[in-house]
Amino acid sequence: MRHLLLCLLAITTFGSEPWSGVVNSGPSAQVDLTLTLAEGKTATVRVYHQKAATAACPVVIFSHGLAGSKDGYDFLGKRWAEHGYVSIHPDHPGSDTAAFRGKRLAEIGPALKAATQDPVILAGRPALIRALIDVLPQIEERLAGVKLDRERIGVSGHSFGAWTTMQVAGARGQLAGWRDGAWSDPRVKAFAALSPNGPGVINRDGEFSECKRPILIMTGSDERQPAMLNSTGVERSGAWRRQTFDQLPAGEKMLAWFDGARHCTYSAGAGNVLSGEPPPDPVQVEAVAVITLAWWDAQLRDDAKAKAWLADSATPTTFGAWAKLERR
Repeated sequence: MRHLLLCLLAITTFGSEPWSGVVNSGPSAQVDLTLTLAEGKTATVRVYHQKAATAACPVVIFSHGLAGSKDGYDFLGKRWAEHGYVSIHPDHPGSDTAAFRGKRLAEIGPALKAATQDPVILAGRPALIRALIDVLPQIEERLAGVKLDRERIGVSGHSFGAWTTMQVAGARGQLAGWRDGAWSDPRVKAFAALSPNGPGVINRDGEFSECKRPILIMTGSDERQPAMLNSTGVERSGAWRRQTFDQLPAGEKMLAWFDGARHCTYSAGAGNVLSGEPPPDPVQVEAVAVITLAWWDAQLRDDAKAKAWLADSATPTTFGAWAKLERR
């Protein structure tokens, strides 16, 4: 009897099992490609895919954060690829690692801030995502034996990449000469924005009213806007970032909130030297990978079990008391 009670307690305490994916896990591979875009432009990307994919693979395009690159966020690219997705990670010229290489420490802060205010860089980020969707046939041709399902496309990103993601999702731009929703792309079925900006800075109130497709927002209580990017003196915390979720129209929207998570939790620690943060909790980093995989399975594969797992009130206990999921 005591053993039975302990088993029942364990079920109550720990809730559902961790999400393990719709497609069975298999080894992933990666390849770096230089792609030819329209008007003779080029793009460098890293592509992750399952080595032995037997069916057409849904596609996720991932946008890196400020001073990041295609080389980062492999903990996401590999996880998604292992479960049958093709994950495409581009370099964003002007706001990638290469743009700040060789600068003195005193120059880095002003250069980073300038990149977030440069109209060419701002416009170029969502434009590149759209351009990569245009050349998916070219990517498929370069990936021998791997088929891309161009009817099931997701877009994700972290920090500056989350801003990029929201532009493709239909956010209203604020730059001179932009028309509202200029970068929205109807070919994308779902989005995952990790550490998005709240209102102010480069967002504005009401910006997300037309973001009506499925969107996952991820942020945490200990997120801080890096001091070198915050000249206002107003604290830019996780509560500020979650306002993106609060301002989204209802319907297929989810917030994954992690108590104690920092900005670099969502990059597995990349960039924490510049932000001054300690290394992230690896358990929380793993939760980012698991929840995003479930999100893609629910939205891009329309999997009923993934949807039920995300909707189950016991699911956050799979990770710990620090994890919370909200839906609208």
